[in-house]
Amino acid sequence: MRHQLFTPKLLGAAAAALLVLGGPAAAASAAPNSSDWPAEISVPGAYGMAFSQDGSMLYVAQREKGVAAVTSSGVVSEIITSPDDFMAVATEANGDLLLTVDSKPNIYRIDMADVAKNPEVYQQSGMWKERAAVVYTSPSSSFLYSLAETPDGTIYYSTFQDRQINVLRDGDSTSLLTSAATSPFVGFSLLPDGGLGALDENGVIWEVSAAQLASGSVEPSALTVLTTGMRGNGFAAFDDGTFYSTSGTKRTFQEAPVDVPDAPTGLTATTGDGEVTLSWKAPENDGGADVTEYTVLIYNSDDDDFEPVMGTTTTTATVTGLKNGTSAEFVVSASNSAGESDYSDSVTATPFALDVAYTTGGATLASDGTVEAGHSVTATGSALPPGAALSLVLHSTPVTLATGVVASDGTFTLTGTVPADTVAGAHTLILTVAPAGDDARSVEQSITVTNATQIPSQTVIPPSGTSSATPGTPTSAVGPAVSAGHLAATGTDDPEPALALAAFLVAAGLVFSVLSRSRARRA
Repeated sequence: MRHQLFTPKLLGAAAAALLVLGGPAAAASAAPNSSDWPAEISVPGAYGMAFSQDGSMLYVAQREKGVAAVTSSGVVSEIITSPDDFMAVATEANGDLLLTVDSKPNIYRIDMADVAKNPEVYQQSGMWKERAAVVYTSPSSSFLYSLAETPDGTIYYSTFQDRQINVLRDGDSTSLLTSAATSPFVGFSLLPDGGLGALDENGVIWEVSAAQLASGSVEPSALTVLTTGMRGNGFAAFDDGTFYSTSGTKRTFQEAPVDVPDAPTGLTATTGDGEVTLSWKAPENDGGADVTEYTVLIYNSDDDDFEPVMGTTTTTATVTGLKNGTSAEFVVSASNSAGESDYSDSVTATPFALDVAYTTGGATLASDGTVEAGHSVTATGSALPPGAALSLVLHSTPVTLATGVVASDGTFTLTGTVPADTVAGAHTLILTVAPAGDDARSVEQSITVTNATQIPSQTVIPPSGTSSATPGTPTSAVGPAVSAGHLAATGTDDPEPALALAAFLVAAGLVFSVLSRSRARRA
């Protein structure tokens, strides 16, 4: 589930004073008790964040929006409105704020008493700069990433160029680390024990203990990992080893990080009558938490975006109520406790109903209707996937009558001729549609074939003296029977043996005739 956004409320002067001023600030930082704050909050465009040093308020720097104040009841109020890219925020012991802005090398101080007195001025775009004081300007950086300030006024910051924890006291800046860290720091937060938490670009929060801060010189290798798997550029620590990330989720240091899952893979579609059944594979990486729901989305051309149509806890879903012959594009996302994944690769499918009409000889061919052998049959249909392959086959012994593809408008016409030698009787027409990337589907219709050509009889001339029939008179021999429902065989048996026998008999007769004449002459 995505976090619900709290509606920002414009503060009046009295309300602003109540939020940002509580009389003189406490002399020491007091990290808030996590049980007093909601498990989740949400501030649009959150970047850097910091609790007030008395623990009563959370301040959030926002990209292209401003600066927000959040109460422990979860109410979000915009105290500064501006399109500037605010990056980091820190709080001072007297309640004032320190801010940094993208592409500016300055640390700005905001007088919160002035905010309470003139809240409407800070709601005007860019006016905050007219009333802010510049605390420090970096001589070597285009902007400053991170900020934190201790109760004694020591400021810690990092810049875009370095991989360093810089210490600012009385206007003088020094480096805390003996050498650059392996990755730039993008967010700081004071820890309840007086130490500093430093978030780097790789999502690792490092602990700099109070003793290390006091030493003024720390080897990067001496830092301790507090947690990993962070997203964003800021966090704010509570008093019990938990913290808010810029996503608004309360997390625990050293807790196994939970991230949104990867996108589902292998999305496929099988069409039906007015419906599409989708199947996919679970994400290879669930982000460290079980996937609780999959969301099926369909492309909406009016909004040029995908919109949810259904949710499921399984890896298959059937979307109904679709229009036959109209293509639909789908994606699927996965969600766990950390949020929703990116979309899967999309799949496009066209649902259809396989309704076929047949004609023969210009007349409708109903189920169990008759077709004369040697005559044509025409099949027509509509609302089918354009480009799908078609075939019309006569069974039981398969004979392909016609093939083709569905036209761009979803219609088709196939015409084929029933072979003239088809055996008379019951047969079946089977039309098959095979869309690309989808299962082939078929529909059958029973027909009766009439006036089929019978197998021709064979003429055999027996050798002389082998039959009581008159010599030279043909004798009819019936060919082998063909089972009903099968196509008749065509052609004759091999004639070469019969021709050889006939030639032998003729030659023998000639020899016999010559010998007879020779004997007659001798007599």
